Amino acid sequence: MTGGPDGSVDRQAWFQEQPDASTAELQLQLIARNARRLNDRAAHLLELVRATAARDSQIATVWRDINNERLTRARISAQRLAAKATLRTSVPDAAHTLWALTIRSAAASFRSSPLNLVVEQGENGDIV
Repeated sequence: MTGGPDGSVDRQAWFQEQPDASTAELQLQLIARNARRLNDRAAHLLELVRATAARDSQIATVWRDINNERLTRARISAQRLAAKATLRTSVPDAAHTLWALTIRSAAASFRSSPLNLVVEQGENGDIV
């Protein structure tokens, strides 16, 4: 989740289109798409790293670095989202919410839940 042959995640086109989206609604849709793709591709490996981190200090460092990078990207996303619409929470809280979307257990519960999240932008710019 830190990058690959095309460079770091935050410099890859599929990620860049998300913070650069023209509307808050489109950005949220791209955030959801990207979180799903990341979980589909890397969730099992990330779970293995997370579980192993408790027993190995080097792996714990890798896990901490992965999460720091994820949180940095979530902060970028939250800041860009706040520039497009009024958030009902703080930017740091929004960043932590976005960060949580890439945690496998959270993503799995969203997929298995019958709850459908609807995102709309109100007249005053609020995300509801």
